[in-house]
Parts: sequence; C-alpha cells; structure tokens
Amino acid sequence: MKLLLCLLLLQKKRKVSKLNPQKPQMSLTGHKQVVTGVSWISNDEVVSGSWDFNICFWDLPSGLNTETKHGNKPITSLSRSPQTEMILTSHTDPTIRMWDKRTDKLESCLSFTSHTNWVSCVKFHPTQPHFFVSGSYDNTIKLWDTRSTTPLYTTKGHTRKVLSLTWFNDKVFLSGGADNLLQTHVLK
Repeated sequence: MKLLLCLLLLQKKRKVSKLNPQKPQMSLTGHKQVVTGVSWISNDEVVSGSWDFNICFWDLPSGLNTETKHGNKPITSLSRSPQTEMILTSHTDPTIRMWDKRTDKLESCLSFTSHTNWVSCVKFHPTQPHFFVSGSYDNTIKLWDTRSTTPLYTTKGHTRKVLSLTWFNDKVFLSGGADNLLQTHVLK
C-alpha cells in the first residue's frame, strides 16, 4: 500500500504528460498505390510521393490535391529542401530525380545517376540547400551537390541494402540498413 501511495505521489510531482492518440483529423485521398514519402512544405501544405509514380501537393485546409507531378518509376522516398522548393525522390531504379515546385513543368528537372541498384532513400542537408545524401540497395551511401550530377563522395559501410537516412545536424547523419545496423557518418 505504501509503495502504491509513493508511486501516485511521484506521478503527481513529475507531472507526466500522456499522449492521447486520436482518430485522424483528415485523410487525403488521391494516390493509387502505397505512399512512401511525405514532407511538410508549410503549415497548410504537404507533398507526398507514391509507388503510383506521382508526387502530389496537398492543401491541408481544403484537403485537395493542388498539383501532381508525374514520374516514370515507383517512388521509394521523398525529401524537401528546407531552404528551397526543390524536392528529391528516390526510385526503384538507380536514378534520383529532383523536382521544382516553382515551375509548371510536370516532369523532373534534373536526374542523378551513380548508384547501381534501386535508390531506397534520399535526404536533403538541413542547412545547405545544394547538398543531399542517398542510400541504395547497392549497399552504398553517396553525398551529392545538386550543382553536379557526379557524387562528391561514396561510402560502403553497410554490408546489405541501405534503407534509411536522417541528418542529426549539419555535420552528422545516420544510416540504417538491411544488415541490422545503424551507422553514424561525420562530414569533414
């Protein structure tokens, strides 16, 4: 009994906040296949990518698809530059495509090809608008500059497919792979 009372008092003192999962406030429909990437553009707009080859821009207040850009392969991931309107997509081929929201062009505006297998993930640098990393089923990670179609650096740290990437800060990023490993990478 004393233990229970102590636990109740501790909970009150710590003011533990509880997450309260709720039903979705809205569902956006329009993709014809699985959605594999989503990113905020602003408080009122998001962009999504799908295996249906499409990148869709959504107005959240209305719930409407405001624009669709068409690719030629299923999209495996999507990343939006925090500084620009540029969007990167990875695909079920060795090509990374860059899209410009500011143009009326419905196709990608630039392609990056150096991987030898599916590109599973892409992620823009958090502070440098021209840099991004990509991971692939070829077990490599590449650092790119959007002003060149040749990668700046290639590393092969994973022994199996690279499946995810995220930046910690402007010098460090993390990769995850099918080899069950998380690896940190430091830019010099």
